[in-house]
Amino acid sequence: MSSVSPSLDDDRISNLPVALKQTILDLVPVRDAARTCTLSKAWRETWTTRPCLVLNKLFYLQVINNKNEEAEQLSAFSSALDKIFAVQTGPIVETEIYIPSKLESHHIHQWIQHLTEKDVEVFRLDNSENDACLVPSVFFDFAKLKVLELDKWILSPPPESRCFSNLVSVDLIRVLIAAPVSFGTQLQHLELHICDGIEHLVFTNINNLKTLIIGMSSKIDWRWLENAKNLERFSLVLSQADFIKSKSVNLIKLLSNCTRINFLLLHDFLLEVR
Repeated sequence: MSSVSPSLDDDRISNLPVALKQTILDLVPVRDAARTCTLSKAWRETWTTRPCLVLNKLFYLQVINNKNEEAEQLSAFSSALDKIFAVQTGPIVETEIYIPSKLESHHIHQWIQHLTEKDVEVFRLDNSENDACLVPSVFFDFAKLKVLELDKWILSPPPESRCFSNLVSVDLIRVLIAAPVSFGTQLQHLELHICDGIEHLVFTNINNLKTLIIGMSSKIDWRWLENAKNLERFSLVLSQADFIKSKSVNLIKLLSNCTRINFLLLHDFLLEVR
């Protein structure tokens, strides 16, 4: 009986369907997914077209493992992201990036500039362990962005900015809005937690807004409720500073415009019954 020698065609792992290989890569951390480049050309091509990149704090801790000096840690992290973005050839639909302490801003600008060219639809940018800093102006050029989550940033779009037109969900935490910002007419979900300057938000048409959550923000534009007629969920938590406002608000009248509300949460309110 003659024996058949193995051939490259017998590499069943590399010959898996592309969709299955992509599913496998989506289930493992980015750092491990990147290592599959060494398996074969097929795996390398799959990795470079990965549509989801989760570069969060866990990824950061994995990268800086066994590196004791702060400068060495920051260099390793920025180099890792530079290499990951450099090899990605396809669209990057979803991205999450953690910004470590003392990272130089030019890295952030470079990464965001790269991502604006990748048709990103979901973007999470975590700056929670640093002082709030200004997002680069190029940040407002995300043409296809649908979901945005920001923690501890300053939003100040330039006058010529296109801003956003396709956003569906926005979640801002400890964000300062320093200039007029529009989230577009497609917005359905908006959360503002400990945000300042929210009076700069521009809503020309919020008929699609279904969820509005405001927590511990400095000011509120009550006209939002006048125009959000399809609102279904409304949550408002005020700070003590709101109690000293001289102008009263007829909340019942405002909410009467929102006939579809099925969830209402009010906290730290003084209600006057007449």
